[in-house]
Amino acid sequence: MKRWPALILVVAMVAGLIALERNAAVDEAAVQPTQGQGPVSAGADASGSTWYCAAGFTTPDATSDHVIVLTNSTDEPAVGTLTLFPALVDTLGDPITFLPANQPLEVPAGAQRSISLAPLVASLDDQLATNTGSFVAALAEFDGAGVNVEHSVIGTQGSDIGPCATSASTNWWFASGTTTKDVGYQLYLLNPFPDNAVVDITFVTDAGTRSPTAFNGKLVPAQSLTVLQVSPEVAVNAQTTAQVSVVAGRVIAERIQLFENEAGPSGLSLSLGSNRLSEQWFFPAGRSLPGAAESYLIYNPGETEAEVEFELKPDSADRVGDIAPLQVPVGSRERWIVTVSGHTTHPVDEIATIDASTMLSPSEPYFASVRSFNGVPVVAERILTRPLGVGGVAAGLGIDAASTDQAMAVPQLLTGAEAATLAILNPAGDTISRVEVLVGGPEGEESRATVELAPRRRAVYDLLTLVEPGDQWIRVRSSTGAIVEMTIASNLMLLTTGAIPVEGTTSIPDLLAFD
Repeated sequence: MKRWPALILVVAMVAGLIALERNAAVDEAAVQPTQGQGPVSAGADASGSTWYCAAGFTTPDATSDHVIVLTNSTDEPAVGTLTLFPALVDTLGDPITFLPANQPLEVPAGAQRSISLAPLVASLDDQLATNTGSFVAALAEFDGAGVNVEHSVIGTQGSDIGPCATSASTNWWFASGTTTKDVGYQLYLLNPFPDNAVVDITFVTDAGTRSPTAFNGKLVPAQSLTVLQVSPEVAVNAQTTAQVSVVAGRVIAERIQLFENEAGPSGLSLSLGSNRLSEQWFFPAGRSLPGAAESYLIYNPGETEAEVEFELKPDSADRVGDIAPLQVPVGSRERWIVTVSGHTTHPVDEIATIDASTMLSPSEPYFASVRSFNGVPVVAERILTRPLGVGGVAAGLGIDAASTDQAMAVPQLLTGAEAATLAILNPAGDTISRVEVLVGGPEGEESRATVELAPRRRAVYDLLTLVEPGDQWIRVRSSTGAIVEMTIASNLMLLTTGAIPVEGTTSIPDLLAFD
């Protein structure tokens, strides 16, 4: 018998705004295909797709591992090629690169396949087999569309998962980053192309901007992975913003942070950088993880001050409109932090930090938005941590584009999770969105829930009841663009990740002054 998930919250439709069809067919007039930052899945008529998984490390015994997660939602086997870019680092911090290695890929129809890179890397070279640890990036190429590629990094500190990139860029931004004692900050630069790339990297802290000599004019050799250890080159800071400017060529930039301070927090965080600035960022899953501190970091790399508003929208219907947004004037090359909840070891600076903990009651759920109203784009990121003993760190970008068709893999760590949610936000200001949540596997896709979302409202589902054994992926379809985020707390780990939209289904939400 079909089991329907418990809907934690569904905000009722505002009557009379718009009439919708009973199915979740896309309203073509409401969708103006505009791609935001971040990966997109190839459209159905695409001749191929390419995914770049830049950050990861392995040990020969696989206690540390980089795992590529391939999800084929079509009814045909997917065929492609996996290319590995292994690397070591010498005593001076310079990369020791190896020739790329290829192997064929096949993903069965309606299936999810996970590939452990640890044994593959160890088999490539004696240095890689005997070394205590190696770095490795992966490139997955498929002959057609329909396969989403995510990757997981597993270490002694914990694990994290996120989507792989679908494009290289000449600029990458990371709004957050910690360089305090016993926190490893690794910046991965993948250049899979036949020509060398050169990058300049600058960092913004409360003390100003820093451009380390070691990262100025840094060569990223063709068809190789370069890994930079940031902490030794940047002064100790609870939060450091990074900008990667490519002066020649293109790269993919991704960050891993390893938190192992005995005082906490502890965990591993994986995050793809932003290859685009935006005037608006959304975080659908506010206060979704039990006991987690939440801070939002906003960085303006431009020459003009950004007139930013930070807003929390609570789920309670009787609270709509009664919480005034915070005004956050972010000056040129400045970074500000807004903290909604914290604990004694949450890694945020006291300088350039705004305390927003009194905006809502301690248990009130919400979604957050960051909006710049004077045409100056910014980058916004959230960091979540839990105290030592509970454990877990998650850091990641907001979402700047909505989609009418998006999907994500069902992660293996969902089994045994203490909490897991799927938050779906309608960012529109005047349009109801009819949303359908489907779950897929070898037998195809099955509808598990439908909901009509009023403008600027969200629904939150309990993933532990939504997902059943054997489910391989989750797909969200909607009549107008929606924004989707998954959160999981499991075994001293935190995870947050957005869904991957299908190319041609995205749109940039209108910039609205919320009531």
